[in-house]
Amino acid sequence: VVRDCSAHSGAGVYAARGSLWIRDGTAFERNAAAFEGGGVTVLTGTLYIADSLFRNSAAARDGGGVSATSASLRVIDSRFEGSASLRGGAIRARDCRDATGNNAVTLTNVTVAGSQSKVSGAVHVSDVDLAMSSCRVTDNSAGSRGGGVHVDGISSSTFQNCEFTNNSAVDGGALVVAGGEASLFRAKFERNVAERNGGAV
Repeated sequence: VVRDCSAHSGAGVYAARGSLWIRDGTAFERNAAAFEGGGVTVLTGTLYIADSLFRNSAAARDGGGVSATSASLRVIDSRFEGSASLRGGAIRARDCRDATGNNAVTLTNVTVAGSQSKVSGAVHVSDVDLAMSSCRVTDNSAGSRGGGVHVDGISSSTFQNCEFTNNSAVDGGALVVAGGEASLFRAKFERNVAERNGGAV
């Protein structure tokens, strides 16, 4: 358990130019960053998260739970609860690339609940391909756009068997796609709310 830690970036863990594996029931609780990555920050490396919990983590700017830049990011079988930041309440990823140079972020069987931010209550990705499968995005909120997920820049996003429930924002109650293209397969949207445009998307 990583609990009640603070730092400028990566309040729990800060990793650069290497590989970081977080798994087997690891929990991050009540950590806070003055800049980015309330739980974890990774730069120019690889971050793999499995069977882990991020609870009540916060960052003043990006990624209340996780912030990844120019890094490969994969998250499976994990949960984010009550995270907060300016962008990406739980996860913020930008210009992320795998070992072959392809830009990609993969989330599989991930739950993000009760997170909040100015932009993208749960997940915010920029200039990166996003693949979400069997994920649950619930009870998140954004002060402007993307109560659940916000995708922008040159990107391609895929949502398969994902559920978006009780998310809210000014625009895009559950999902905002601002650039690139998005594909939804068997996605479910229920009780999402936008003050202006796109209650769901």
